[in-house]
Amino acid sequence: MSTGQMSETQLVIITGMSGAGKTVAVQSFEDLGFFFCVDNLPPTLLPKFLELMKDSGNKMNKVALVMDLRGREFLIPYFLHSII
Repeated sequence: MSTGQMSETQLVIITGMSGAGKTVAVQSFEDLGFFFCVDNLPPTLLPKFLELMKDSGNKMNKVALVMDLRGREFLIPYFLHSII
């Protein structure tokens, strides 16, 4: 990649029922070696985490997150703001 080129950002959000294998799935991304992985990120922290990704200077461009979406009511205002 030449200087000045930015690589594509990849964000994977893994969710599911208890015992469905979310941790095993994120461990697979860790095993790939180039994904920054976070297990059990609270949905309320997603906006701040995305801000940190953006401010990382493209150092965190491949991210896999495990989230419990039972708290999804915290995500609705964020996504509405993002698409408007």
